Amino acid sequence: MDGIGRAVLGLAVVFALAGCTSSNSARSEHPHSSGPLTAVQIATGDANGVISSMSAIHDAVRLAKAPAVFDGSGAGYSAEPFTPLEVDGWYDVAAPYATALAEAKAILAPDDHGPVSDGYGHTHGLQFLEFMLDHLYPGTLGNRWITVTTFELTAQTSELEVSVSEGYRPDKPAAEHFPAGGVLDVALSPDIYQAKPTATREITDPAKIAQIAGILNALPTVPLEAPSSCPAMDAQTTVDVTLLKLTFRATAGGPALITATVTSTLKNEEGIDDCDGAGIVQVTVGSTGEPMLDSTGQPVYARITALAALPGGA
Repeated sequence: MDGIGRAVLGLAVVFALAGCTSSNSARSEHPHSSGPLTAVQIATGDANGVISSMSAIHDAVRLAKAPAVFDGSGAGYSAEPFTPLEVDGWYDVAAPYATALAEAKAILAPDDHGPVSDGYGHTHGLQFLEFMLDHLYPGTLGNRWITVTTFELTAQTSELEVSVSEGYRPDKPAAEHFPAGGVLDVALSPDIYQAKPTATREITDPAKIAQIAGILNALPTVPLEAPSSCPAMDAQTTVDVTLLKLTFRATAGGPALITATVTSTLKNEEGIDDCDGAGIVQVTVGSTGEPMLDSTGQPVYARITALAALPGGA
């Protein structure tokens, strides 16, 4: 659809959205569910809550499908693996389109706080106005982008579309669990392209292995289409990157059970920390890549190198 793009805004800001907040717990129970909800179910409930909040607009009537002028398709819903969840809904509003948009903004961003962008244009023979906002969650729901568009039907009537994109945190598969025993091989490489590690450790102390496993197991997954915690870097930017590869085995020399790769804090040419390796820990079980883990804002690299008695620990 025409209008402003759905690109993620430069900096996500945490702010409360009236009438459409949701739980940030890793799991929540549904009264009609036999167990905890999945991340997709939680994200779907949150998106539907946002759409339902538009019922508070005066003289707004929710539609079961898109108006015929927009193809008349059913309510939009897309939950493809490894992509943000997409949900949208429609309303008839007995008010001018500018009034409908102002009411929607008052509901979703009452203080006009956080990343909000506006757009306008002409499509399907109709004038439209729209605004977009995004929201960053610390829990299960990673990121949420909302676009509200109002279309002018007549001077006193309009159509409203609200589209919600949920960049939720995928569930961890059962295999993505770091064992608290066995043997842990740690290898330090000075940069991304270094073929051979410059330092290695074999850790057999159960207490240290349990500590390192606990650090990794406590990390949530990376939100789908998460904003990078690193600033943009051009060809002239130089960085200092070190990789820490952790291989968990049942016995010394045995096959790898699970592997994690942690990136050190990146430094710019002045030696100032830019970000913690984009806040990502890569995980492999056998030859299968698992959902990446989110270490944003946590000194994971420093804590593990300290426990392994390797350079860079703190």
